[in-house]
Amino acid sequence: MSRLHDFSFTEELDPKAIENMATTTVTDNSTTAAEAPMHDGVSDGQEMAMSVLQIASATLSLIGSCTIAYKILKSHSRTQYTPPYDRIILGLSSCDIFSSAAFILGPFLIPRSSERVWAMGTDTTCTGLGFLTQLAFGWAIWYNAVLSFYYLLTVRFQVKRDEFCRKYELGLHLSGAIFFPLTAVVGFIGGWYEIQPQTMICWVQGEGVVPYIFLGIPISITLLSLVVNNSIIYIFVRKTLLNAPKPTDLAADATSDVENNDVSTRTEEQSDEICRTRDRRLIKEVAIQGFLYVSTFLLTLTPSFVLQVMYSTGVDDQNILYPLAVLNAMLLPLQGFFNVFIYIRPTYIRFRNANGDRPMLFILKQALFDPKIPRMGSTNVGTTDNTS
Repeated sequence: MSRLHDFSFTEELDPKAIENMATTTVTDNSTTAAEAPMHDGVSDGQEMAMSVLQIASATLSLIGSCTIAYKILKSHSRTQYTPPYDRIILGLSSCDIFSSAAFILGPFLIPRSSERVWAMGTDTTCTGLGFLTQLAFGWAIWYNAVLSFYYLLTVRFQVKRDEFCRKYELGLHLSGAIFFPLTAVVGFIGGWYEIQPQTMICWVQGEGVVPYIFLGIPISITLLSLVVNNSIIYIFVRKTLLNAPKPTDLAADATSDVENNDVSTRTEEQSDEICRTRDRRLIKEVAIQGFLYVSTFLLTLTPSFVLQVMYSTGVDDQNILYPLAVLNAMLLPLQGFFNVFIYIRPTYIRFRNANGDRPMLFILKQALFDPKIPRMGSTNVGTTDNTS
């Protein structure tokens, strides 16, 4: 016997059933919005703008960090020696290279189920992306704390290079080399990495203690180190410069002899005066380098920090969150881009003073690729050496 009457389309539906279906649909939509809060209230065009900014900034940072790594490794191949400052910067730049790669790939590797623009990944790719973010991005942040302690020890406490290498350097490097690979692996095994609502990236998601352990505590220690260490350095440098005697005619005469390659008439008193003047210049310039690293680090991290605080306190107004998210997408991946200009700044100043009549691009090219850096005695303004 035919069973077609079981599929009759003329049967009326129960009004309560219709109401229950509507309620279920609303609930499902709410669940989807909770899983991808950035997608709710943000148009595809706005998400695309964030993705473009994130990729562009990360690409600039990748180029900058690769340039630093190339310059340091090329110098090492030439001299067979790498000073501690360069080793710290190389560690920072190496982490930033992988961190920048994570930011570049982020918009594409986040799960397709998130319905984000350009999303074509899976839960597995999101987990891998989260692993790379915890490992490289967190470690790069930590290297800023390491750098601040390097400046504190060498500027304020006048620790010599050999002493720093012997007593402090290994411990500073190991502090990050142990913590961040370990936490990245733990997060990977635990399956804690999920898409982030503030950026096109995957990392630890949740309101528990794990995000604070993984990155909250390291960032807090880094910020505290930067503020305290650089405040100490600032006070020391200011006191040193205020109490320093003004350059005398002896120093001016001796400097003139150096510039003219005539050092036969230089007295011992003139030599001492030149050394004191050079030391004051070095202290000032090294301190400026440290402050520049701190300033750019705070600039790149501030939007992300504010966004995390607002998100954790329940703020969901896209009129407030979206402008911060745009700033975050633009600034957070840019550390390597800023670092390359700070790193070559001392060398650029020396080449500029030695070739003041040459175009800026010519001097910049020399600062980046010319290993023959002018000596401080041949310049008008003292600068630090990148190998200090």
